[in-house]
Amino acid sequence: MDPLLVRHLKRINAIRFSRESISFLIRAVRSVLFSLILMTVWASLDPRNQDAQLLVGFISLVTFLGLSLRWQNQRIGADETLKSLEINYPKVDVSAFSLRTEQRCNVAWTQNLKRSQNDFFRENARILAFKASTLILPTMLWILVSQISPGAVSTAIYSMKKVVAQLNQGTKLYVIEGQAKEADPNEYILSTSQVAEFDLLEQNRVEIRVVTSQGEKPYVVVQPKNSDLKQTFRLTPIKSEDAREAQWVHSITFNVQDDSELFVSSVSGTTPAARINVKRLPVPRVALKPTRPLQDPWPDEKPLSLEIDVEAENPLQLVRLLIRSEGQTHEELVSNVLADDKKDLNTKYSLLLESYVQRDMATIEIVAEAIDRHLPNPLIGRSQPLIVRTASAYGRYRETLNTLRQVKEVMDQARSTDAKELDQQAAELMAKANNQAEESPFFDGLDRHTLRMLQSEVDNLAQELDSDRLLQTSEELNRFLFEHETLDDRERDRDFFVAARSLSRLVEKPKAERPLDVGTVTDRLKSFLKEREQRWQVRTKYLDNQAIPPQWQEVSQGSFQKAMDRVAQQAQNDKGTQKALQELSQTVADYRQWIEGLEKAEDASRQKDERKRQKGLADGRKILRELQKRQSKISSGLDRAATKNEGELSDQWGSLRMDQNANIKQTGSLEAQLRSLSPQASDRIKAALEAMKLTVQAGNEDAFIQAETSSDMAGRLLRQADNAARKSQRQQQRRGRRRRVTSDQYYGSSVAGGDVEIRREYEVNRRYREDVLEEVRRARNVEGRDKQLLENYLRKVIR
Repeated sequence: MDPLLVRHLKRINAIRFSRESISFLIRAVRSVLFSLILMTVWASLDPRNQDAQLLVGFISLVTFLGLSLRWQNQRIGADETLKSLEINYPKVDVSAFSLRTEQRCNVAWTQNLKRSQNDFFRENARILAFKASTLILPTMLWILVSQISPGAVSTAIYSMKKVVAQLNQGTKLYVIEGQAKEADPNEYILSTSQVAEFDLLEQNRVEIRVVTSQGEKPYVVVQPKNSDLKQTFRLTPIKSEDAREAQWVHSITFNVQDDSELFVSSVSGTTPAARINVKRLPVPRVALKPTRPLQDPWPDEKPLSLEIDVEAENPLQLVRLLIRSEGQTHEELVSNVLADDKKDLNTKYSLLLESYVQRDMATIEIVAEAIDRHLPNPLIGRSQPLIVRTASAYGRYRETLNTLRQVKEVMDQARSTDAKELDQQAAELMAKANNQAEESPFFDGLDRHTLRMLQSEVDNLAQELDSDRLLQTSEELNRFLFEHETLDDRERDRDFFVAARSLSRLVEKPKAERPLDVGTVTDRLKSFLKEREQRWQVRTKYLDNQAIPPQWQEVSQGSFQKAMDRVAQQAQNDKGTQKALQELSQTVADYRQWIEGLEKAEDASRQKDERKRQKGLADGRKILRELQKRQSKISSGLDRAATKNEGELSDQWGSLRMDQNANIKQTGSLEAQLRSLSPQASDRIKAALEAMKLTVQAGNEDAFIQAETSSDMAGRLLRQADNAARKSQRQQQRRGRRRRVTSDQYYGSSVAGGDVEIRREYEVNRRYREDVLEEVRRARNVEGRDKQLLENYLRKVIR
């Protein structure tokens, strides 16, 4: 047979097979669509009867498939093809039947065969398009049903998924990680007929998936060999858009640490479904623990004493610590074992955390790691991680203030609810704050004394609550917090100068001699400035728009951070050192101008508020004196009510009641006015208002003796309110400065990553040296200690 005819037959038979395959698929899709439509219609009529829905869908699917599915792929032979070619192309000189044998003249049929193949392809494509058009009607019906009853559609799909789940129900175990051999299967079917037994590596992860037709919640029991302890895991429903699907599919992923047997409730509660053998490498066993209880938080400048215990089957090579903090991992060598036969090690090691933290509060993970001399590859053993929360001195200071705020919240809650007793939590928090203050150098002796006094007051209030003492203690605590918040903001702002000085010394050094990259320091400074900018945002909100310094617009847009970027860019090479220093110097000057302007605006705002407060208190005291005068007149009218004639008192009561009602009206407005200016005076006025109302009530009932008592009580309370207002008027908000430790230590980690050395070398300016010497010569006629001091100054400083 001619190769031309062979290729032609292969081509047209392939086209016919493709047509039949696509036609078969179209018939199947059409049958599924019609069955889905019938299921959906039935689900809209009876949505609860899922069995009927499945039955209707199954019967309709089988019916449609039986009527439409048929395979008619009959191959086209050579005889039929040659006859067709002979009929379709009669003008060709060479007969089509000559293609039965290979002849040279058959080349005349090359183009005709290609044309015949193209015609055959177009004819089959037309047939497929016609068959595909039969999907239009069921598709439109499906869309129509979906729009009319969308709930019925989801119900029908859910019923089909349930059928699939019931067909696939069972329990399978998947090995996600830790196969002992690459050839081992990663999927096991769990059943009671055959227990699956396989090996896993020590670092492994397995998943158990249970598919069930019931709404049960299966569980897995892990029973380690040679142990009575068991671990039980409840399988969780899988995540799915349709919550009903999770009713029959559950899974869990876990790690197997020891040789164990697995019991799955969906398989059997008494017969193991799988036996897992865990292969362990002879890695060193490492234990890490602190030698004493850990503080929370641990001071970063205080060495952390650790005990490390290592046992190995192979000789040890080295032991080290891995310190993970803020996404970075650092190593610190503990012991380099020189002996070739040492297999165990027990040692204590002091770790200083200060150099590994960059924030004032940080969480550090410490892991002890031991490496042995195993061949060909050393084995590495690691301990369980030790989690330590560490804080710098400034971080502990901030945490103490946060604890005091919590105490304030508990006390304010007791005041607002008129509680009968103070929550013991206040005393516990106050004791905690006092202990924290002892660990921070930012509190001086006066601060610690104040905190001890506050703790004593809070303890007394926790035992016996007194509203007056509670109010006084709350105000004292509020003043303490206000003072430290203000001073902390200002001194924290000035920490920038310490960091800038450190950055300046770093930039001055040649690039090859710098212990730190300039970019690292500027990045920390940018983080520090970002934190300060958030505080500046809060502080400027309390100022009037006219009082805000004009630099705030540039500062709020990150002008200082941009300056740090320029410094880092210019300091990349030694040629830009001078430009970097000039940029840093200008930035420090702008920064100083900004914070001094902000502090000046804050001081002016506070002075303005203080003047308003003093004026409000003065006006309130003036009204109080008027109220006292009127209340004294009322008390005088009711004086000795027991000895007076009741008729006489009844005649006087009309005018007295008018005065008392006037006092009641004015007292109510005064109480609201003094509530924020003097809380103690406000409480007294509130009590006086209640006594005045009792006076009117008793007088209206002709109980003048009781009215006299209530009136006298109101007068006394008004006098007490006046005294409280006078004390508040005399109190000025303190503006003392917190004492800081006078040393070369920077007690923070956010700025420059630790302590900064500050050199205080002092020398006299050469321009004034001769003038100073002349002054000293004229003053050398002094005697005694003054002469000794002068000689010492001349010898050590001037020369």
